[in-house]
Amino acid sequence: MRVLAMLAVGTAIALTPPIYAHAQGSQPPSASEQAPNDALAKRVRNVKIVDIASLSPGAQSQIAIELARISDEELKTLRRTVDALPPASSALREKGLDTSKVVAAALGDDGTLTLVTKTSGA
Repeated sequence: MRVLAMLAVGTAIALTPPIYAHAQGSQPPSASEQAPNDALAKRVRNVKIVDIASLSPGAQSQIAIELARISDEELKTLRRTVDALPPASSALREKGLDTSKVVAAALGDDGTLTLVTKTSGA
């Protein structure tokens, strides 16, 4: 597996503005905010979920370095983005997971969104 060159948390979102989560009582995103998010959703053709423990030690190390570098807010933004993508949130639910387990994401040229999750103490 190519080292998810870890668009690690930030890069997957850096290509697209964040999708805003619908909190209770909050305003829905405006049309101008929603348009880029719709474009991202249209690019996702397939969702692949990989636990970090199944990656090579090198890939795990790269993700750990990236996670140490980014802010909690950036990680929350990644998770909100994933949560707002129906194919991604659906794929997570099918595996009994939710976005709180997502630590990295990469969108391949073929439309495959790879979500790296951390479900153990790995």
